Amino acid sequence: MKALNLWDKFLFLLIFCLTAHAEPINIVMPVSPGGNVDVFARAFSKVLTDNSIENVITYQAGGQGDIAYNAVMNKPDTSILIGALHTFVFSHVFQDRENIHSKNMKLFVPMVENPFTFITTPNGFSSFKEMIEYAKKNVLPCGVSNANSMELIRINKEYKTKFEPIPYKGTAQIKTDLLGNHIKCVYDGAGAYMHDNIKYLASNINIKDIPKISSVLTNYNFNMWLGVGIPNDSKLLKNEKLLNVIDTLNQNKEYIQKLNDHQLFINSYNKSNGTVDRITEQYRALQ
Repeated sequence: MKALNLWDKFLFLLIFCLTAHAEPINIVMPVSPGGNVDVFARAFSKVLTDNSIENVITYQAGGQGDIAYNAVMNKPDTSILIGALHTFVFSHVFQDRENIHSKNMKLFVPMVENPFTFITTPNGFSSFKEMIEYAKKNVLPCGVSNANSMELIRINKEYKTKFEPIPYKGTAQIKTDLLGNHIKCVYDGAGAYMHDNIKYLASNINIKDIPKISSVLTNYNFNMWLGVGIPNDSKLLKNEKLLNVIDTLNQNKEYIQKLNDHQLFINSYNKSNGTVDRITEQYRALQ
């Protein structure tokens, strides 16, 4: 084998140093710590770490996802976005902002379907049917965060209820007010609400021993998808190791179990464009 000359050794060391000190992948989240998206991001981060992919989670809440989106686009070669599809939908449907749009990213979704659940306390409503009957006759303040505020408006429009969305910046404060009996009702992702004094009334997807929302609100359908977005011109889209990890997550039993423990559920198919379009149409109907 031919010995390396001085120039070859220099190039080898340069490549080694660049590789060794490459920036970790920045997992950017459009929410504050502690909610359902955070649960998903931490599980995703662990899978990357277990596969020797260095990463760091940063929180960029605000502006209906705009701040996180811009943070990713400012460093596209080292950043990915983890969040709900509504991060994109809100900006380009309600604010007519085509610059913040799913078409600017490759979306690896739907990866996780986030169960949205009507929640009360043991001293609140005895059943989902009782709550809906009350909400058809009375204004019912209901704690919400992010996209589910618009979902309550859709429910009011389609099912003649009188829910009054009470917006919160994050799940933690909603939970505090619910446990303090300041509100009787919450419509939010289920994963962050595991507590002995919290009662699930109904969910948009199948959860053991909890009725589906459609059992009372006929033909009700709503899906909140959490997934990974990578800018179209990012070098990360050529990172085969990263892409292989994303592609095989649905076969990772430890990852699936971690999500199941937090009542987040894996789906093994990938139809991102159709999902974005459906959600977009759903919310445009409210305008």
